[in-house]
Amino acid sequence: MESPKTFANQSAKVVEQAVEVLCSIAGTPEENLGVREISRRLGIGRSTAQRILVALRNSGMLTVDEYRGTYAPGRRLAELSTLRLYRGNLVTVARRHLERLWRLTGETVSLSVQAHGLRVTLDKIDSIHDLRLSTDIGVGSPLYAGAAGRVLLAFLPEDERREYLASVDIARLTPATVDDRAALVRSLVEVRRTGYAISYGERVSGGVAVAAPVTRDGHAVASVSVFAPAHRLDPATAADIALDVVRAAALIEGDLFMKQPVA
Repeated sequence: MESPKTFANQSAKVVEQAVEVLCSIAGTPEENLGVREISRRLGIGRSTAQRILVALRNSGMLTVDEYRGTYAPGRRLAELSTLRLYRGNLVTVARRHLERLWRLTGETVSLSVQAHGLRVTLDKIDSIHDLRLSTDIGVGSPLYAGAAGRVLLAFLPEDERREYLASVDIARLTPATVDDRAALVRSLVEVRRTGYAISYGERVSGGVAVAAPVTRDGHAVASVSVFAPAHRLDPATAADIALDVVRAAALIEGDLFMKQPVA
């Protein structure tokens, strides 16, 4: 029987080989690499190369030309490359627009993305007020609770949104958290209609958030939000701030993807 250490070493070796296969194919997209060539280049057995290639194909990381038996980068690998490019620039591109929104409102502003079914904050600027509400960079919270997560959820691709809604265990974070699935679906329809979300005490009691999505091809890649205590962000003020938040998100989108925002 193999020891846990031996098993771990073997697993790590397989992962290393899979990475080498990916790098070999992605690094030479003009070449037509098949099992034999991959095996020769990397010095691994043909059966091992075959197993790795099949696994990478099944996961969407590679595609195969069935006639030639050669492999090329797949959809998921392309998505990861794009994700790295725009997230690498996202915080830098968004920062000046967050600063402008912060100067306009004086409240906490943040930039968030969806990761593994959570809303995760990438950047923030805290309110100028002593009494403030904030969020921690890198910490996740449910997409269904609060405006920043809800716009990310509303603008997910439809199949991903349906899968999330069908599988997520909705738990109340506060008494105001929307825990009725049908009501949540209706709120997402409204968010898609208006282009922004406003939430009242759903994630933090006594807090109000206003958020809008940064989109690409109609799907959210990030959200911009303003977060403040309810006594400073009444419904009328929140509705006014929503216009500024939508504008900031559009400007980030324009800079990030080289598009002209709507005036």
